Amino acid sequence: SHETPSPTTNQFQNTRQPYYNALAAGDLDIMRPLYAMYNRSIPAIKARVAAQFGKLTPKVTGGIWPETMTQFGMYNEGDWACSTPPAGKTGKGDSSNTYIRFHFTGSLELALFTLDDYTMTGNTTILEQYGIPICETVLEFFRTRFPNKDSNGKTDMFPSQALETHQCPDPTSRKSCATNPSTDLSGLKAVLTRLIALPTTLAFVTPAMR
Repeated sequence: SHETPSPTTNQFQNTRQPYYNALAAGDLDIMRPLYAMYNRSIPAIKARVAAQFGKLTPKVTGGIWPETMTQFGMYNEGDWACSTPPAGKTGKGDSSNTYIRFHFTGSLELALFTLDDYTMTGNTTILEQYGIPICETVLEFFRTRFPNKDSNGKTDMFPSQALETHQCPDPTSRKSCATNPSTDLSGLKAVLTRLIALPTTLAFVTPAMR
């Protein structure tokens, strides 16, 4: 899933293309290893997020996978940079690579993969084993990373960015970053709508998730 074969780096921007097509074609046998790889890394990315956003209050929990990452859910050395402190240079969890600094949309797409899988197959085992843990992890991150509201009581997602296009060079400046990017808002709406619509008969979908 990387344009140049690499044993260490995965780019979700190139993963989504073949896997969306595989899902649409019903090639579900190759979807399962994808879910498994991300699912195995949940404890690691939760620990990474705790360090990456450790200077923020309230505490940021949950997890997110960087747009480009190692197979263990970590930034590679070129994207984080060896000289960058654990919480980023501004203390806001900013990686050195501005193209992917706050590019978290791929994690929402991954969550949607699993929900699409369930819609197509009705396979509750896959949903329980992979889908729900991935969705819970990602949504917990967004809930705790962006707890603030604006003057109208609406979500205030700052500092943010929209894909690789509208970047966030200075996470301390609203003029420098995106606020409430449509990419992440639409992803959250898609995932949350689908989770809310899950059958109430699924015992592993707790009321708190709805």
